[in-house]
Formats: sequence, structure tokens, C-alpha cells
Amino acid sequence: MNLTEHFKNGVKNSRDFLEALQIAKNNIVGGNIWVMGGTVYRSIVRSLYDYAIEENFDFDFIVENPVNTKNISLTSGWKLIRTGLGEPRFVKDNKQIDFVFIDNSVNPPDKKKVNKMTIQEKIESYFRHVMLTVQAIVYDVNADKVYGKLASSALKRKLIEVNNLDECLSFCKRRKISVREFFRRKAESLNFTAIYPAFDTDLDKRETVQFYDQYLRDYKDREGYNSFISSYLKKEIETLIESLPGRKVLDLGSGPGRDALLFKKRGLLPVCIDLSTTMVEQCRKSKLEVYQMDIENLTFENGSFDGVWAYSSLVHVPKQRIYNSIARIKELLRPKGFLFVGMVEGEGEKMYESRTKPGKKRFFSLYKDREFQDILREYFKIKAFKRFTTHNGQTYLNYICQKAE
Repeated sequence: MNLTEHFKNGVKNSRDFLEALQIAKNNIVGGNIWVMGGTVYRSIVRSLYDYAIEENFDFDFIVENPVNTKNISLTSGWKLIRTGLGEPRFVKDNKQIDFVFIDNSVNPPDKKKVNKMTIQEKIESYFRHVMLTVQAIVYDVNADKVYGKLASSALKRKLIEVNNLDECLSFCKRRKISVREFFRRKAESLNFTAIYPAFDTDLDKRETVQFYDQYLRDYKDREGYNSFISSYLKKEIETLIESLPGRKVLDLGSGPGRDALLFKKRGLLPVCIDLSTTMVEQCRKSKLEVYQMDIENLTFENGSFDGVWAYSSLVHVPKQRIYNSIARIKELLRPKGFLFVGMVEGEGEKMYESRTKPGKKRFFSLYKDREFQDILREYFKIKAFKRFTTHNGQTYLNYICQKAE
């Protein structure tokens, strides 16, 4: 599989690419140019698999020695603006050309040693920086060669898979979509298969799930557990049920099915998910529809639910990934759908020892009201809020939210 020939074949009839490449060549002072990312792998897919991919008008180049700003040369119609890093960006109608100085392309952990790195080491660092393995590819203009082992493997296997999860999370947060939706769209655009990132391998998460696996009976029989909703959220539950555009509700982190049974009695169609085997088994015994599933990797089709109930379940999601979870919930909701979320008030995130089970710990992310409202408002309209403290001193933050269109 000669990727260089497939790339050249994929761009040979693209006047836009040839124009962009010429602009890049006109605006360097010696050194090399690398065509990066989407232009490369999309062109290869177009040639290799004879797949009709939408034309690309966004061209990115890594450059070794760009010209001084005063000496930038542009053909008619092109305008110069600046990126957030102060690097040149050229725009014309719906076309865009970005210059990335090679030292700025490296993976952030390598920034401190960038002055000691060779050109090849900088390109390899760039490969570690990109979100997807298929993006870890460049066309070296001087050498007339495509290289990138990770991308080569991904292109051969026709896979969209994670390369740098932190970059994925950051990108999706800015775009207000989930990592799963990003992967789905990318795979669909290339006619590839998405290998979705797994978030269930964290040691803290495993220990938390083991806690719930071991103490099912404590939850079922604990004083006040079964009457919790009726004691503290009776009015809010009524508001939620009356507001739903339909009857299908997803119970995230359902535990033994306490809340789902309440919804079922009220004529709703609850669907439970939990990562704990024993909790899932208990839901099945209660004749509830249930799936063993991670709340950070929800596999349902977009627009499957009228409502999502997430009570004391998102507290187990690390703060770095909470935007991803909220975005995914929004994607699962139908138009005008509702989210009811209950969080524990506090600060920080860590493994907390159980009050009743010495030595046994669970992971919790705690929030202040303003902090969590700021997150929710990125995706939802907050319709109602209630804060209350239970008899054991635990304070809960409760939000009724409607999907923002």
C-alpha cells in the first residue's frame, strides 16, 4: 500500500490544494513544509478506496521557517488573519490555510525540550499530539513522501480510534459534542469503523463498581433509601413527569432500580443502565429493562429518550470528563427532552472512604452550585433548582433541565 502515490493521486485534480501548497511555498524562508492531518488522510481514502469524500477546503501545513509577517505574499482575494497562537491563517471565501510553526506542533509535554529535539523528533511528537491515529500522518513536501505508522495502520484497517484522549476531550468540549459523537461522525465521513474509547478501565472506577457489587443489600435495606425521592423531591418528580414530551426515560446509574420502579408505576417506560453486575441483576429481578453499561460510554442511538434521570451517578465521573457526559446525555434526548440531575455538594474529586464501610472507598466529584450550573448551561436550559440537606448532613444539588436546541 503506497500511501504517497495514493495521496498524490487524491490531490492531483484539486486546484484548491495546489493553490494552497503554492501559497505555503511562497511564504517560507528555506526549510521544509509538511502537509498535515485531514488533507492527507482524506486524499488517501479518496484514492485508496475510491470513496467520494466531500471536498476539503481547509489546508494545514507544518512549516520550518515561515517568512516574517511583513514579507507575506498572497495572491488575489486571500486575506491574512492570526490564530490564537499568533500564527498566520489565510482565508478566501470558504477556504482556509493554516501555518503551524514546527515547534508549536509538538505534544505539550515535549514543549520544554523542543529546542533540543531534531526535526524528526518534532514530527513524531506531533503524531503523539493528534486526537486520532488516522490523523498521525504528514506529507513531507521536500522528500515527496507520506509517513506515519499509526495512520498507515488505521487507514489499512479502516478504523477511527483514539490516539490522544486528552486532546479528544478538549476538542469535543469546545465543539459541545461527546467523544462518541465525534468518532461516529468521523467514521461516517470516511466510511470507516469507529472504535470508541473505553472509560471503564480506571482503577478508581473499578474500585467504585466493586463497592456497589458488594453492598447491594445495604442499599436496598438502608433506612430512608426507598423513601428518599418521596421525602425530598416529590414536587420536583411531578414537575419532571408532567414536562416530558414522551414516556421513555433513561435511568443513568440505576442501582437496584428504586427510581425506575417509581417511574414505571407512574406510566413511564424506564430503561436502566448500571456498571455493577449485582445492581443489573436486581433490576432484572424487578422486571425492569436494564443494560450493563458505563454512563461514560452510552451506546444508545441519538434521540432515543424523552428524559434522562441521573441521580447521584454523574458524581462518579471525573471532572475532566463531565462535559463529555453531559454532551452525550443531550445527544440521547429527543427535541424538548428533559434531564434531571442530582449532585453532591462539595469541592474537589477523590476516592472517599465510606461512612458505614471502613476501608471501602468510592470515587466522587463534588461541586458547588455555580460551578455545576456553568457546565449545564453549555448544553441545557435550567428550568428548576433545589438544594437540600439530608438527616445525615449530606447536601444535594438538584436540577431540572431542558435540552437546548
